[in-house]
Amino acid sequence: MLSRRFQYIDAIIIDTPVLDEQVRRETQDVRRIQERLSRCEAFIGYLNGCSTYIQDSVSQRIWADSRQAILDDVSYIKTRL
Repeated sequence: MLSRRFQYIDAIIIDTPVLDEQVRRETQDVRRIQERLSRCEAFIGYLNGCSTYIQDSVSQRIWADSRQAILDDVSYIKTRL
C-alpha cells in the first residue's frame, strides 16, 4: 500500500497543513535524503499526536499499523545509506 511508504509520505508532507508551528518548521522543503527521513519522522510524530482524537478503535488500529509500516520503511532506508 503506497500510503505506508516513505516515498508517498515524503511527497505529501509539503502539501499537508500542519497546525503546530514547531513541526511546520521541521517539515520544510529539504533535498538531502537524511533530512527528508528526519522530516518524515517528525511528520509521522505530528500525525500520531493528531490521532489521539480518533475515537473509533478500528481507525486507531489502522493508523497504528500504518504508522509502524512507515517507520519500518524509514528505518530500512536508513540502513541502506
